[in-house]
Amino acid sequence: MLPQPLRRIGERLPLPAKELTRELALHDLHRAYLRRQLLNSLLALETPEGELLPDLDTAIRDLVQRQGISGEAELERWRLAQGLTLDELQSLATFPARLEAVTERIWGEDVPGIFLQRRSEFDTVVLSLVRFSDPDLAQELYFQLLEGELGFTEMVEVHARGADQLNRGLLGPVRLKNLHPLLACAAERYTEGMLVPPLDIEGQVHLIRVESLQKAQLDDSLRRELLQDLCQRWLQEQLQILESRLLTQHGEDISP
Repeated sequence: MLPQPLRRIGERLPLPAKELTRELALHDLHRAYLRRQLLNSLLALETPEGELLPDLDTAIRDLVQRQGISGEAELERWRLAQGLTLDELQSLATFPARLEAVTERIWGEDVPGIFLQRRSEFDTVVLSLVRFSDPDLAQELYFQLLEGELGFTEMVEVHARGADQLNRGLLGPVRLKNLHPLLACAAERYTEGMLVPPLDIEGQVHLIRVESLQKAQLDDSLRRELLQDLCQRWLQEQLQILESRLLTQHGEDISP
């Protein structure tokens, strides 16, 4: 559960000074600055006793890779050029790992319930799909497929155009949440190997066969994704509050 002090921190976080606000706006960086300030407020939470600290050597290697730096000497030159102390360099390097840890600590217990609510969104499907602008032709080919007079692969070779031809009539693996809602419904409703009746989507008739549907599992990768999503939702809410305060402050500054 989100600690009380963080629930409306956008109302209390200090705003950048007027001159800094101007500089950030000139370089289109004000939102990035506010985001970082909010994330720093998460990291300011006390670390529970016994929680493992990020491995500094690994964190430094990751920072070097992110910045495109080669070797310790160049890293030291980069640090000095940025005006960073050694402690600030370590803080910067360990930022991603510390953020991941605090995100787990705050929202980790919420993840299983959210996964159960949204589970089908993360199911992945593979479809054979060909689109037609001529609904009569699509209907005729559908019945030929049903009767076994025509194979799907043969239909793809003869009738697929554009992206369908390039992909050899295959779509996926793709998550259901990333599909058009009608395609997602069809993928959930029909079992593997089944033909879907011609489906009109935005003026094109789709002939579809469900090849596979893989049910989502709450593995480490999906867990991290859901945690990041929860963090981003909190971040967006607080950003709106901060930006509203900035507009109000500037309005007061220019008012007669």
